[in-house]
Amino acid sequence: MTHLIDLLSGMLGGCSCVIVGHPLDSAKVIIQTYTVKKDVTFRTPGLFETFRNVISKNGYRGLYAGVTPALAANMTENGLLFFYLRQNPEFLGLACVPRVRNILRGEDSKYICP
Repeated sequence: MTHLIDLLSGMLGGCSCVIVGHPLDSAKVIIQTYTVKKDVTFRTPGLFETFRNVISKNGYRGLYAGVTPALAANMTENGLLFFYLRQNPEFLGLACVPRVRNILRGEDSKYICP
């Protein structure tokens, strides 16, 4: 059961990272690829102006365009990382820590590395 909880909590963490970060990444890409007509003075739109433009043209769904691949990748990556970390603490170099499994579970707060 703990393996399933680890997997699901990692997937939920990956999902929340994408949900929070994707609109900012979308705005960054829009600003980076901003093109200007030759007869207009060059001015890159700011972050809030970009958000306002995307929301007015496409609604809030426009901020999450292309979110599916990022969501699938992050949920898979974080879910497997959480699952594997519980099984093999040496994966992240935690082998020097005594009682690693108890520390990861939050049952033991004392640890010393040589």
